[in-house]
Amino acid sequence: MKSRKTTIRNAKEFYKFCKANRKEIEDRNSACNADSGKEKKRVHFQKFFLVEDIDRSMKLTAVGTHNTLQFHQVRSTGNPLIMQFREVGYLCPSCLQGNGSAYPNQGYTQNWKTINLHFGKKYCDKAFVNTYWGPDRQADIQNQEQLSSDFSWDCLYSRISDCTSFEDLSHMVYMTTLPEVQHQPLPVWQQGISNNDGIDQVARTELMMLTDTDHIGAGILVTTVADGNCLPHAASKLMFGTKENHLEVRMQLVFEAVKNENQYLSKTYLLEGASQRTCGTPLTQMYAMYSGHYTGITGFSCMEKAIQEAFRTDVMGICKIGTYMGMFQMFALSNVMQRPIHSVFPQRGKQQFHDDFHRAILPLHKPFRKRNSAVIMWTPMNVGGHIVHFVPILRSKKNLCLSLYLEVVTHFCFLFSFLACCS
Repeated sequence: MKSRKTTIRNAKEFYKFCKANRKEIEDRNSACNADSGKEKKRVHFQKFFLVEDIDRSMKLTAVGTHNTLQFHQVRSTGNPLIMQFREVGYLCPSCLQGNGSAYPNQGYTQNWKTINLHFGKKYCDKAFVNTYWGPDRQADIQNQEQLSSDFSWDCLYSRISDCTSFEDLSHMVYMTTLPEVQHQPLPVWQQGISNNDGIDQVARTELMMLTDTDHIGAGILVTTVADGNCLPHAASKLMFGTKENHLEVRMQLVFEAVKNENQYLSKTYLLEGASQRTCGTPLTQMYAMYSGHYTGITGFSCMEKAIQEAFRTDVMGICKIGTYMGMFQMFALSNVMQRPIHSVFPQRGKQQFHDDFHRAILPLHKPFRKRNSAVIMWTPMNVGGHIVHFVPILRSKKNLCLSLYLEVVTHFCFLFSFLACCS
Protein backbone atom coordinates (compact mmCIF):
# COMPACT_ATOMS: atom_id res chain seq x y z
CA MET A 1 0.00 0.00 0.00
CA LYS A 2 2.87 2.35 0.76
CA SER A 3 4.23 1.74 -2.75
CA ARG A 4 0.78 2.68 -4.13
CA LYS A 5 0.37 -0.69 -5.86
CA THR A 6 -2.86 -1.51 -4.01
CA THR A 7 -5.99 0.47 -3.34
CA ILE A 8 -8.28 -0.77 -0.56
CA ARG A 9 -11.76 0.74 -0.50
CA ASN A 10 -13.73 -1.62 1.70
CA ALA A 11 -13.49 -4.58 4.06
CA LYS A 12 -13.82 -7.17 1.30
CA GLU A 13 -10.86 -5.75 -0.65
CA PHE A 14 -8.82 -5.63 2.56
CA TYR A 15 -9.65 -9.29 3.26
CA LYS A 16 -8.57 -10.35 -0.25
CA PHE A 17 -5.33 -8.36 0.03
CA CYS A 18 -4.46 -9.90 3.41
CA LYS A 19 -5.29 -13.41 2.27
CA ALA A 20 -3.15 -13.07 -0.86
CA ASN A 21 -0.17 -11.65 1.05
CA ARG A 22 -0.15 -13.63 4.27
CA LYS A 23 3.23 -14.95 5.34
CA GLU A 24 4.52 -18.23 6.64
CA ILE A 25 6.42 -18.11 9.91
CA GLU A 26 8.83 -20.82 10.96
CA ASP A 27 9.06 -21.50 14.66
CA ARG A 28 11.82 -23.92 15.64
CA ASN A 29 11.42 -23.32 19.37
CA SER A 30 7.73 -24.02 19.81
CA ALA A 31 7.49 -25.13 23.44
CA CYS A 32 3.77 -25.76 23.09
CA ASN A 33 4.43 -28.44 20.49
CA ALA A 34 7.72 -29.83 21.71
CA ASP A 35 7.50 -33.56 22.07
CA SER A 36 9.65 -35.52 24.49
CA GLY A 37 12.63 -33.20 23.95
CA LYS A 38 12.51 -33.61 20.20
CA GLU A 39 12.65 -30.33 18.36
CA LYS A 40 9.70 -29.94 16.03
CA LYS A 41 9.27 -27.48 13.19
CA ARG A 42 5.90 -25.72 12.98
CA VAL A 43 4.59 -23.41 10.30
CA HIS A 44 2.04 -20.79 11.34
CA PHE A 45 -0.37 -19.10 8.94
CA GLN A 46 -1.96 -15.77 9.65
CA LYS A 47 -5.73 -16.18 9.59
CA PHE A 48 -8.21 -13.60 8.38
CA PHE A 49 -12.01 -13.70 8.50
CA LEU A 50 -14.60 -11.75 6.55
CA VAL A 51 -18.11 -11.39 7.96
CA GLU A 52 -20.41 -10.09 5.25
CA ASP A 53 -23.89 -10.69 6.71
CA ILE A 54 -24.08 -8.21 9.60
CA ASP A 55 -27.32 -6.94 11.12
CA ARG A 56 -26.65 -3.28 11.87
CA SER A 57 -30.23 -2.39 12.81
CA MET A 58 -29.40 -2.64 16.54
CA LYS A 59 -26.46 -0.56 17.74
CA LEU A 60 -24.53 -1.00 20.97
CA THR A 61 -22.60 1.91 22.43
CA ALA A 62 -19.53 1.09 24.52
CA VAL A 63 -17.68 3.32 26.95
CA GLY A 64 -14.08 4.17 26.07
CA THR A 65 -11.46 2.19 27.96
CA HIS A 66 -8.12 3.53 29.18
CA ASN A 67 -4.69 1.87 28.82
CA THR A 68 -5.72 -0.29 25.87
CA LEU A 69 -2.06 -0.68 24.90
CA GLN A 70 -1.91 -3.22 27.71
CA PHE A 71 -4.54 -5.37 25.97
CA HIS A 72 -2.22 -7.73 24.11
CA GLN A 73 -4.87 -10.44 23.96
CA VAL A 74 -8.65 -10.27 24.18
CA ARG A 75 -11.39 -12.88 23.95
CA SER A 76 -15.17 -13.00 23.89
CA THR A 77 -17.24 -14.05 26.88
CA GLY A 78 -20.61 -15.05 25.46
CA ASN A 79 -22.13 -11.79 26.76
CA PRO A 80 -22.49 -8.53 24.79
CA LEU A 81 -20.25 -5.63 25.82
CA ILE A 82 -18.21 -7.82 28.18
CA MET A 83 -14.75 -8.99 27.21
CA GLN A 84 -11.66 -10.43 28.86
CA PHE A 85 -8.06 -9.41 28.32
CA ARG A 86 -4.53 -10.01 29.54
CA GLU A 87 -1.21 -8.30 29.01
CA VAL A 88 0.69 -11.36 27.71
CA GLY A 89 -0.82 -13.28 24.81
CA TYR A 90 -0.51 -16.96 23.87
CA LEU A 91 -2.34 -18.68 21.06
CA CYS A 92 -2.06 -22.42 21.61
CA PRO A 93 -5.38 -24.00 22.77
CA SER A 94 -4.20 -24.72 26.33
CA CYS A 95 -2.73 -21.25 26.80
CA LEU A 96 -5.80 -19.62 25.31
CA GLN A 97 -8.14 -21.35 27.74
CA GLY A 98 -5.69 -20.86 30.59
CA ASN A 99 -7.89 -22.15 33.40
CA GLY A 100 -5.83 -24.80 35.11
CA SER A 101 -4.95 -27.09 32.21
CA ALA A 102 -1.37 -28.36 32.10
CA TYR A 103 0.66 -26.61 29.39
CA PRO A 104 4.35 -25.70 28.95
CA ASN A 105 3.88 -21.91 29.18
CA GLN A 106 1.94 -22.04 32.41
CA GLY A 107 4.59 -20.03 34.23
CA TYR A 108 4.26 -17.11 31.83
CA THR A 109 0.51 -16.77 31.32
CA GLN A 110 -1.73 -14.52 33.39
CA ASN A 111 -5.27 -14.75 34.62
CA TRP A 112 -7.89 -13.19 32.38
CA LYS A 113 -9.26 -9.82 33.51
CA THR A 114 -12.91 -8.99 32.83
CA ILE A 115 -14.15 -5.58 31.74
CA ASN A 116 -17.72 -4.34 31.20
CA LEU A 117 -17.65 -1.97 28.23
CA HIS A 118 -21.09 -0.63 29.17
CA PHE A 119 -19.50 1.26 32.08
CA GLY A 120 -15.78 0.74 31.42
CA LYS A 121 -15.48 -0.98 34.80
CA LYS A 122 -13.17 -3.89 35.53
CA TYR A 123 -14.24 -6.80 37.71
CA CYS A 124 -12.25 -9.41 39.58
CA ASP A 125 -11.84 -12.80 37.94
CA LYS A 126 -14.14 -14.66 40.34
CA ALA A 127 -17.07 -12.30 39.70
CA PHE A 128 -17.62 -13.52 36.18
CA VAL A 129 -17.94 -16.91 34.51
CA ASN A 130 -17.03 -17.02 30.84
CA THR A 131 -19.72 -19.06 29.10
CA TYR A 132 -17.82 -19.23 25.83
CA TRP A 133 -14.25 -20.18 26.76
CA GLY A 134 -13.21 -22.58 29.48
CA PRO A 135 -10.97 -25.56 30.24
CA ASP A 136 -13.52 -27.83 28.60
CA ARG A 137 -15.83 -26.23 26.04
CA GLN A 138 -18.17 -29.23 25.94
CA ALA A 139 -18.39 -29.30 29.73
CA ASP A 140 -19.17 -25.58 29.74
CA ILE A 141 -22.04 -26.12 27.32
CA GLN A 142 -23.44 -28.93 29.46
CA ASN A 143 -23.10 -26.81 32.60
CA GLN A 144 -24.90 -23.93 30.90
CA GLU A 145 -27.71 -26.26 29.86
CA GLN A 146 -27.92 -27.52 33.44
CA LEU A 147 -28.12 -23.96 34.74
CA SER A 148 -30.89 -23.22 32.23
CA SER A 149 -32.86 -26.30 33.28
CA ASP A 150 -32.55 -25.30 36.98
CA PHE A 151 -33.34 -21.65 36.24
CA SER A 152 -35.94 -20.00 38.50
CA TRP A 153 -37.59 -16.67 37.78
CA ASP A 154 -38.32 -16.27 41.49
CA CYS A 155 -34.61 -16.60 42.35
CA LEU A 156 -33.68 -14.15 39.60
CA TYR A 157 -36.31 -11.69 40.85
CA SER A 158 -34.85 -11.93 44.35
CA ARG A 159 -31.38 -11.07 43.03
CA ILE A 160 -32.57 -8.29 40.73
CA SER A 161 -34.78 -6.63 43.33
CA ASP A 162 -31.80 -6.47 45.73
CA CYS A 163 -29.81 -4.20 43.37
CA THR A 164 -29.44 -0.73 44.85
CA SER A 165 -28.08 1.16 41.82
CA PHE A 166 -28.38 1.04 38.05
CA GLU A 167 -24.71 0.10 37.78
CA ASP A 168 -25.24 -2.90 40.07
CA LEU A 169 -28.33 -3.85 38.08
CA SER A 170 -26.40 -3.61 34.80
CA HIS A 171 -23.64 -5.79 36.22
CA MET A 172 -26.22 -8.38 37.27
CA VAL A 173 -27.92 -8.27 33.86
CA TYR A 174 -24.71 -8.75 31.89
CA MET A 175 -23.58 -11.57 34.17
CA THR A 176 -26.83 -13.52 33.76
CA THR A 177 -27.99 -15.56 30.77
CA LEU A 178 -31.77 -15.81 30.47
CA PRO A 179 -33.58 -18.78 28.94
CA GLU A 180 -34.66 -18.14 25.37
CA VAL A 181 -38.20 -16.83 25.00
CA GLN A 182 -40.50 -19.40 23.40
CA HIS A 183 -42.39 -17.21 20.93
CA GLN A 184 -45.89 -18.34 19.97
CA PRO A 185 -48.57 -17.01 17.61
CA LEU A 186 -50.86 -14.37 19.09
CA PRO A 187 -53.73 -16.03 20.99
CA VAL A 188 -57.36 -15.91 19.85
CA TRP A 189 -60.15 -15.16 22.35
CA GLN A 190 -62.92 -17.72 22.57
CA GLN A 191 -65.87 -17.12 24.87
CA GLY A 192 -66.35 -19.85 27.45
CA ILE A 193 -62.85 -21.28 26.91
CA SER A 194 -60.47 -18.57 28.13
CA ASN A 195 -60.10 -18.91 31.91
CA ASN A 196 -61.01 -15.78 33.91
CA ASP A 197 -60.93 -13.69 30.74
CA GLY A 198 -63.82 -11.28 30.98
CA ILE A 199 -64.41 -8.23 28.80
CA ASP A 200 -63.22 -4.90 30.21
CA GLN A 201 -66.31 -2.69 29.83
CA VAL A 202 -64.51 0.53 30.84
CA ALA A 203 -61.87 0.03 28.16
CA ARG A 204 -64.60 -0.85 25.69
CA THR A 205 -66.36 2.46 26.41
CA GLU A 206 -63.12 4.40 25.96
CA LEU A 207 -62.39 2.55 22.72
CA MET A 208 -65.79 3.49 21.29
CA MET A 209 -64.90 7.19 21.75
CA LEU A 210 -61.85 6.87 19.51
CA THR A 211 -62.13 7.89 15.88
CA ASP A 212 -58.86 6.47 14.48
CA THR A 213 -59.22 2.73 15.14
CA ASP A 214 -58.77 1.38 11.59
CA HIS A 215 -55.29 0.00 12.37
CA ILE A 216 -56.56 -1.80 15.48
CA GLY A 217 -59.14 -4.10 13.92
CA ALA A 218 -61.97 -5.85 15.72
CA GLY A 219 -61.03 -7.54 18.98
CA ILE A 220 -61.91 -8.32 22.57
CA LEU A 221 -60.58 -6.18 25.43
CA VAL A 222 -59.60 -8.77 28.03
CA THR A 223 -59.62 -7.78 31.70
CA THR A 224 -56.41 -7.66 33.74
CA VAL A 225 -55.95 -7.26 37.49
CA ALA A 226 -55.18 -3.68 38.56
CA ASP A 227 -52.30 -4.52 40.92
CA GLY A 228 -49.41 -2.70 39.25
CA ASN A 229 -48.64 -5.76 37.13
CA CYS A 230 -51.25 -5.01 34.46
CA LEU A 231 -48.75 -4.55 31.59
CA PRO A 232 -46.85 -7.78 32.41
CA HIS A 233 -50.25 -9.52 32.76
CA ALA A 234 -51.38 -8.20 29.36
CA ALA A 235 -48.06 -9.11 27.73
CA SER A 236 -48.09 -12.59 29.30
CA LYS A 237 -51.56 -13.19 27.85
CA LEU A 238 -50.35 -12.15 24.39
CA MET A 239 -47.07 -14.09 24.56
CA PHE A 240 -48.08 -17.29 26.34
CA GLY A 241 -51.89 -17.37 26.25
CA THR A 242 -52.00 -17.04 30.05
CA LYS A 243 -51.42 -14.23 32.55
CA GLU A 244 -49.42 -16.45 34.91
CA ASN A 245 -46.02 -15.67 33.31
CA HIS A 246 -46.08 -12.01 34.35
CA LEU A 247 -42.90 -12.30 36.47
CA GLU A 248 -40.96 -13.67 33.50
CA VAL A 249 -42.23 -10.78 31.37
CA ARG A 250 -41.18 -8.26 34.02
CA MET A 251 -37.66 -9.69 34.22
CA GLN A 252 -37.37 -9.79 30.42
CA LEU A 253 -38.36 -6.11 30.29
CA VAL A 254 -35.72 -5.19 32.88
CA PHE A 255 -32.99 -7.02 30.96
CA GLU A 256 -34.08 -5.56 27.63
CA ALA A 257 -34.18 -1.99 29.00
CA VAL A 258 -30.70 -2.27 30.52
CA LYS A 259 -29.05 -3.86 27.48
CA ASN A 260 -30.55 -1.44 24.96
CA GLU A 261 -30.68 1.74 27.04
CA ASN A 262 -29.12 3.82 24.27
CA GLN A 263 -31.83 2.76 21.83
CA TYR A 264 -34.69 3.69 24.15
CA LEU A 265 -33.11 7.11 24.65
CA SER A 266 -32.65 7.58 20.89
CA LYS A 267 -34.95 10.21 19.38
CA THR A 268 -34.61 8.53 15.97
CA TYR A 269 -35.80 5.12 17.17
CA LEU A 270 -38.70 6.50 19.20
CA LEU A 271 -39.95 8.42 16.15
CA GLU A 272 -40.18 5.25 14.03
CA GLY A 273 -43.85 4.31 13.75
CA ALA A 274 -45.09 7.60 15.21
CA SER A 275 -47.47 9.97 13.44
CA GLN A 276 -46.43 13.38 12.16
CA ARG A 277 -45.50 15.55 15.15
CA THR A 278 -46.03 19.30 15.48
CA CYS A 279 -44.93 19.55 19.12
CA GLY A 280 -41.33 20.63 19.75
CA THR A 281 -40.91 18.47 22.86
CA PRO A 282 -38.73 15.43 22.03
CA LEU A 283 -40.38 12.04 22.56
CA THR A 284 -37.62 11.07 24.97
CA GLN A 285 -38.57 14.02 27.20
CA MET A 286 -42.30 13.37 26.75
CA TYR A 287 -42.04 9.76 27.86
CA ALA A 288 -39.63 10.64 30.69
CA MET A 289 -42.13 13.22 31.98
CA TYR A 290 -44.91 10.62 31.87
CA SER A 291 -42.77 8.23 33.94
CA GLY A 292 -42.91 10.69 36.84
CA HIS A 293 -39.13 10.67 37.38
CA TYR A 294 -38.16 13.62 35.17
CA THR A 295 -36.68 16.55 37.12
CA GLY A 296 -37.34 19.19 34.44
CA ILE A 297 -33.77 20.51 34.22
CA THR A 298 -33.29 22.95 31.33
CA GLY A 299 -30.34 23.14 28.96
CA PHE A 300 -29.46 20.58 26.28
CA SER A 301 -26.73 18.61 28.10
CA CYS A 302 -28.54 18.84 31.44
CA MET A 303 -31.84 17.79 29.83
CA GLU A 304 -30.24 14.73 28.21
CA LYS A 305 -28.73 13.77 31.56
CA ALA A 306 -32.06 14.29 33.32
CA ILE A 307 -33.85 12.10 30.76
CA GLN A 308 -31.27 9.35 31.23
CA GLU A 309 -31.61 9.57 35.02
CA ALA A 310 -35.40 9.40 34.68
CA PHE A 311 -35.10 6.33 32.46
CA ARG A 312 -32.72 4.57 34.84
CA THR A 313 -34.86 5.40 37.87
CA ASP A 314 -37.85 4.04 35.96
CA VAL A 315 -35.98 0.79 35.20
CA MET A 316 -34.89 0.42 38.82
CA GLY A 317 -38.51 0.86 39.84
CA ILE A 318 -39.92 -1.88 37.62
CA CYS A 319 -37.56 -4.38 39.26
CA LYS A 320 -40.20 -4.60 41.99
CA ILE A 321 -43.45 -6.50 41.53
CA GLY A 322 -46.47 -4.22 41.54
CA THR A 323 -44.67 -1.20 40.03
CA TYR A 324 -46.53 0.67 37.30
CA MET A 325 -44.99 0.73 33.81
CA GLY A 326 -45.15 3.26 30.97
CA MET A 327 -44.12 3.99 27.41
CA PHE A 328 -40.47 3.04 27.76
CA GLN A 329 -41.59 -0.44 28.80
CA MET A 330 -43.96 -0.64 25.82
CA PHE A 331 -40.95 -0.18 23.51
CA ALA A 332 -38.97 -2.79 25.45
CA LEU A 333 -41.95 -5.17 25.24
CA SER A 334 -42.01 -4.85 21.45
CA ASN A 335 -38.44 -6.17 21.35
CA VAL A 336 -39.09 -8.90 23.92
CA MET A 337 -42.11 -10.08 21.90
CA GLN A 338 -40.21 -9.52 18.63
CA ARG A 339 -43.25 -8.03 16.93
CA PRO A 340 -44.87 -4.58 16.48
CA ILE A 341 -47.27 -3.31 19.12
CA HIS A 342 -50.22 -1.01 18.51
CA SER A 343 -50.45 1.24 21.55
CA VAL A 344 -54.10 2.34 21.88
CA PHE A 345 -54.60 5.52 23.93
CA PRO A 346 -57.97 7.13 24.83
CA GLN A 347 -58.96 10.45 23.31
CA ARG A 348 -57.81 12.69 26.16
CA GLY A 349 -56.21 16.10 26.48
CA LYS A 350 -54.21 17.72 23.69
CA GLN A 351 -54.18 15.97 20.32
CA GLN A 352 -50.37 15.82 20.18
CA PHE A 353 -50.22 14.10 23.57
CA HIS A 354 -52.78 11.57 22.32
CA ASP A 355 -50.85 11.00 19.08
CA ASP A 356 -47.55 10.40 20.93
CA PHE A 357 -49.11 7.51 22.87
CA HIS A 358 -51.69 6.28 20.34
CA ARG A 359 -49.26 4.87 17.81
CA ALA A 360 -47.38 1.89 16.40
CA ILE A 361 -44.29 0.71 18.27
CA LEU A 362 -41.72 -1.10 16.13
CA PRO A 363 -39.04 -3.58 17.27
CA LEU A 364 -35.39 -2.74 16.66
CA HIS A 365 -34.77 -5.62 14.23
CA LYS A 366 -36.49 -4.75 10.97
CA PRO A 367 -37.36 -8.37 9.97
CA PHE A 368 -39.58 -8.61 13.08
CA ARG A 369 -41.60 -5.58 11.91
CA LYS A 370 -43.34 -7.73 9.30
CA ARG A 371 -45.00 -9.92 11.94
CA ASN A 372 -48.60 -9.51 13.10
CA SER A 373 -49.00 -6.70 15.60
CA ALA A 374 -50.03 -7.15 19.20
CA VAL A 375 -52.54 -4.61 20.52
CA ILE A 376 -52.49 -3.16 24.05
CA MET A 377 -54.78 -0.39 25.29
CA TRP A 378 -54.17 2.20 27.98
CA THR A 379 -57.33 2.64 30.01
CA PRO A 380 -58.62 4.13 33.29
CA MET A 381 -60.15 2.09 36.09
CA ASN A 382 -63.44 3.93 35.60
CA VAL A 383 -64.83 6.05 32.77
CA GLY A 384 -63.24 9.49 32.87
CA GLY A 385 -60.62 8.50 35.46
CA HIS A 386 -56.84 8.65 35.29
CA ILE A 387 -55.19 6.39 32.69
CA VAL A 388 -53.24 3.96 34.86
CA HIS A 389 -54.16 0.55 33.45
CA PHE A 390 -53.36 -1.76 30.51
CA VAL A 391 -55.52 -4.39 28.84
CA PRO A 392 -54.68 -6.64 25.85
CA ILE A 393 -56.92 -6.72 22.79
CA LEU A 394 -57.32 -10.24 21.41
CA ARG A 395 -58.84 -11.11 18.10
CA SER A 396 -61.91 -13.30 18.49
CA LYS A 397 -62.21 -16.57 16.58
CA LYS A 398 -65.28 -15.22 14.78
CA ASN A 399 -63.52 -12.06 13.59
CA LEU A 400 -60.44 -14.03 12.61
CA CYS A 401 -62.47 -16.40 10.43
CA LEU A 402 -64.28 -13.42 8.88
CA SER A 403 -61.02 -11.64 8.03
CA LEU A 404 -59.59 -14.81 6.49
CA TYR A 405 -62.78 -15.27 4.47
CA LEU A 406 -62.65 -11.69 3.18
CA GLU A 407 -58.97 -12.09 2.31
CA VAL A 408 -59.67 -15.26 0.29
CA VAL A 409 -62.63 -13.63 -1.49
CA THR A 410 -60.48 -10.60 -2.36
CA HIS A 411 -57.77 -12.79 -3.87
CA PHE A 412 -60.29 -14.75 -5.97
CA CYS A 413 -61.92 -11.53 -7.23
CA PHE A 414 -58.52 -10.23 -8.26
CA LEU A 415 -57.73 -13.53 -10.02
CA PHE A 416 -61.03 -13.56 -11.93
CA SER A 417 -60.54 -9.94 -12.99
CA PHE A 418 -57.04 -10.73 -14.23
CA LEU A 419 -58.25 -13.76 -16.23
CA ALA A 420 -61.09 -11.72 -17.73
CA CYS A 421 -58.66 -9.07 -18.91
CA CYS A 422 -56.36 -11.70 -20.41
CA SER A 423 -59.20 -13.33 -22.35
